Amino acid sequence: KQWYQRRVRGRTVKEQGPRDYIWFLFANIEKESEFVRKQPIKIKEMIRMVKHWRNGILWKDQFHRPSSLLLSLLVIGAHEGLVKEGISNLLITPESLLHRLTDMIQRKQEVRLEWGTFYNETTRSMFPMKKCPVVRNPANPSD
Repeated sequence: KQWYQRRVRGRTVKEQGPRDYIWFLFANIEKESEFVRKQPIKIKEMIRMVKHWRNGILWKDQFHRPSSLLLSLLVIGAHEGLVKEGISNLLITPESLLHRLTDMIQRKQEVRLEWGTFYNETTRSMFPMKKCPVVRNPANPSD
């Protein structure tokens, strides 16, 4: 854990050597997976559904195909948005979650999703992202 925190604080992980950078990437993947794994079952089911949709589309190229992490974070953000609006977790249906997700995507210039799960506000402020849309990686504030 301390190694990971030192690497997050160190803005130039790539400059510290390729070996450190590779370990940092593995630590990120582990933290990203943990973040998604801790979500409620109904969110994980929606993430699977959205990924299934993504996999059924013939994308222009890999650059235009949304990553699994991005789709997961958008679904988690949509759920959190509904909860912040005062909708009980018990009343959130797959339909309402999908509606919120599509609404977020249509208004992408207003999207700002950030989590401080594995780093704090001080670390996040080292990597300012002022212009929307922002979907900040919960494991890496610079990503």
